[in-house]
Amino acid sequence: MSNVMYDTEGRIRGAYVYMLLCRDGDGPVYVKVGMTGHPDNRLHTLRLGCPVTPHQFCTIKRSSREKAFKTETGLHTALKRWKSSGEWYRVPMDEKDEFNAALRDALHAHRQRGYSNTWERVAVQPLIKRAEGRKKVAQRLWAAGGVVRQDFLRASKNQLRSS
Repeated sequence: MSNVMYDTEGRIRGAYVYMLLCRDGDGPVYVKVGMTGHPDNRLHTLRLGCPVTPHQFCTIKRSSREKAFKTETGLHTALKRWKSSGEWYRVPMDEKDEFNAALRDALHAHRQRGYSNTWERVAVQPLIKRAEGRKKVAQRLWAAGGVVRQDFLRASKNQLRSS
């Protein structure tokens, strides 16, 4: 993975189109296609709502959110045959080659000069581990009655008074 993908704090940065691939056993592959400025946070959110463990998370960097949106929209159009729900696609294994060809064609149509048009695989497990670490820190701060909890409780009291 290139160092350009991370900011000075070690977080993934920029405008990205992402693809999350999930599969349970020998069944079809479920693919989520979307865009985000923070792939690590997005992966964590998606993982919480996904009934199976993600196998692969891939990104393609774009110069702006507008370019990422156009690429994402092009992918959604090209993949509509496999649409399952929302931005999720269900791909039977015997249609994998056709799906990949449609994916390649859509990416080619939305290529951007100066940016790779190849999916960059992001290691899923380190991102999950980092997100779980951040969650544990937040839980410890909450349990200790830290500023976050005090702000939440203060906001709740103010909301009750104004009702």
